[in-house]
Parts: sequence; C-alpha cells; structure tokens
Amino acid sequence: MLPPADLSLASQPFGVGTETFRSPALDILLRHLQTQRKHHVLDLGPACGSNLEFFARFRCKLYVADLLDAAFRGTAVGSEPPRAGSLEYDRLPAGRGDAKFDVILAWDLFNYLRSDALQALCGRLHQFRRQGGVLFALVSTRTRIPAEPMRFRIVDDRHLSYEVSSPATRPSPRYVPSEMERLLPGFRVTRSFLLRNGMQEYVFTLA
Repeated sequence: MLPPADLSLASQPFGVGTETFRSPALDILLRHLQTQRKHHVLDLGPACGSNLEFFARFRCKLYVADLLDAAFRGTAVGSEPPRAGSLEYDRLPAGRGDAKFDVILAWDLFNYLRSDALQALCGRLHQFRRQGGVLFALVSTRTRIPAEPMRFRIVDDRHLSYEVSSPATRPSPRYVPSEMERLLPGFRVTRSFLLRNGMQEYVFTLA
C-alpha cells in the first residue's frame, strides 16, 4: 500500500534537488505497453536519456514534443502562466492519419497552464488519441510549485524522479479531479493516486 499523503506539505514549496518516488500510475502504463502490438508514445516533456532507454524495451515509437520548454523559454520568473495562444503547437506531430498515440505523457505540464490554455491543449491532443489510449499527468496539491516545470525521469518499473533546479516558486492552480474532467472533455479520469510528496497522479482514457 502507498503511504498516506502528507497534508502538511500543502503550504510548503518543493525543495531544490532531486527526489525519487513510488509511482502507482507507472504500473498502469507498463501493463498498457506490455502487449504484442507496437505502441506509439507522445512525450510532451523534454528528451531524457533514461526515459528513451525505458521505452526502448518495448515495441514503441516515441515522439518528443517538449512543450514544457517551448512554453517557458525566455519567460521571467514569476510571470503569468502561458496563455492558450503561446504554446508552440508546431512541436506536435503534423496530425496525419497515422499520428495516433497509445500513451501521452503530460508530466507536470498542466500545473503551468491557465485553464484556457489547458482546454486549448486538450483540443489539440484530441486528434492524436487512439481508442483505448491513456494520458498520464501529475498535478500538484501544494499551494506553490517551482517557477519552471520540473524534469521527470523514469528510474525503474516502479519509480519516477523529479528535479527542481531553482528555489523560485509560483502559485499552483491545484486543479481537482472534477476540474480535470471539465477542462479535458473527451478524456475520462480512470485512476487517480494522491501521493505523499504533494502530487496527484492521473491516468485518463479516451471517454
């Protein structure tokens, strides 16, 4: 069993450095990938060697879009979250008929988007969904988050790690499950895990 979430963390920012944590949602992604057919994975975060090695174990084709860097490059610490029109959607695949993904990794991107930008991104992701595919996201339950998105790495089959490079912070939107389903129409929350490190994992499926 997972240890209970530490509610005293709500008002504490994430500390600088790297932390490894148990990820129950990763188990679900693994089961999804452990089938005979070839899978297509869309990673909305930056390219990471350990993540590439992880997916190389499976029959996967991985596409890295790095919307996190695109959204925050050159922005001042403490600036407003990106608006709907500021995301560089040209980093996403061209949207051809064969550009359908079984797994979409959003990491902590949702924490850094205004609600209108989150809805706009969801609209773009609709064209990439494959029936039965899953979307993975981490949403902070703390009142403050790092000023820039964290870098996540897959450590092993059960653990993820995140890296915080600066003590600077910004307010967290603290989206709750009901908001998630409202802001991501067409995606249904199938599993949600409240972690003791101040994050909540979501696994969405095509509704």
